[in-house]
Amino acid sequence: MQNDLNHETHEPITGKILIALPFVIAAIVAGYFWAEIQRRPARPAEVTWSVERSDGVRVERELALLYPTLDGEWVTEKRTIRGFESERQEIQFCLEAFVAGPSRTEEAYLPGRGRININGAYLDGRGGLIIDLKTDAYPLNIGGVNAEHRLIQSFLHTIRSNYPAISNVLFLINGQNAETLAGHIDIRRPFSVDS
Repeated sequence: MQNDLNHETHEPITGKILIALPFVIAAIVAGYFWAEIQRRPARPAEVTWSVERSDGVRVERELALLYPTLDGEWVTEKRTIRGFESERQEIQFCLEAFVAGPSRTEEAYLPGRGRININGAYLDGRGGLIIDLKTDAYPLNIGGVNAEHRLIQSFLHTIRSNYPAISNVLFLINGQNAETLAGHIDIRRPFSVDS
């Protein structure tokens, strides 16, 4: 009788093992593939761009940078940026090229040129862009309310013409929220790119 009881208790355990075995094998195989993926480097240690490696990858972009003129018009300059690895880095390179100012200075200008740099550009994941401006003086003395307005509008026009998916822009000064850029316009809230 004892043998009969032992035989009955072993059959359900064997059945459970047979049912669980495919799941255990699938988990082991999935773990192996996950470990292989984790071992691969995310990007090469030395990034070099060649024609063979750049097929299908966007490593260069022509930009439209918009600058104001003294008579209230806008001048568009084309620039090309290269070597970015992400959308965030592409936008940061765009803004760095923008704050370098226009090359045709007789037609256009950038208020605050030489007084501001790009400390960082960050996407908030909700269609917004945060631009961290680096400056040596706060507030900037760039020539009054009109110059401050033109500077902000230049940023917004440049963002709109190159990155239509961005809906608003928030400015930071030296990594901090600030009330104003140059003492006149409130920058505590994001600016709509469409306005």
